[in-house]
Amino acid sequence: MLVEVNTCINAIPTMSRHTRLVCWWLVYRVDASRNLTPEDEAAACAHAKMPLERWLAVRASRPREWEKVLAKRKRRRAWLRKHGSVPDGWTPPNPRDRRTANIPACIARRRILADSLMQCLTRCNSAASIAAHQAGLGIGGTA
Repeated sequence: MLVEVNTCINAIPTMSRHTRLVCWWLVYRVDASRNLTPEDEAAACAHAKMPLERWLAVRASRPREWEKVLAKRKRRRAWLRKHGSVPDGWTPPNPRDRRTANIPACIARRRILADSLMQCLTRCNSAASIAAHQAGLGIGGTA
């Protein structure tokens, strides 16, 4: 029984450290100005000490990961064409995924709070209404 479970688990290629290293190599170490070739994949596998057949199996079983690699390379290529160079180890953010915006979450939250406060303050027309608003928030104090 235990052998059958292990066989089933091992039959599904996973995103191991080697697989992630191959993806990283293909995104950041292969020149962004050219298309990927099978030789590039073989070189990445050699660097990660991963058999090429295993990489091909993982790539076939996880098409979403392969699409992410290609999307990152596409964004790097677009940046390269527009600006002339791409910093090492950096990918331009994906406009459809705010997790890649390269902005720490605490700063993003502060920006949201600051924006809402500025909108509130622009609606206030007089110093009295600003003071009332601050008193309601517990910000203002009397000295």
